Amino acid sequence: MRIKIILKNCELSGTLPAFIGSMTGLRRIDLSFNNFIGPIPN
Repeated sequence: MRIKIILKNCELSGTLPAFIGSMTGLRRIDLSFNNFIGPIPN
């Protein structure tokens, strides 16, 4: 399964949840123009 997550310019903030790193079907994620802090999960 190919998963795309696009949450561009949604005024999101905080840290990215760890489960994002384990989503094996994730092919694209666009979180631009938000206010996330911290590392990108592996």
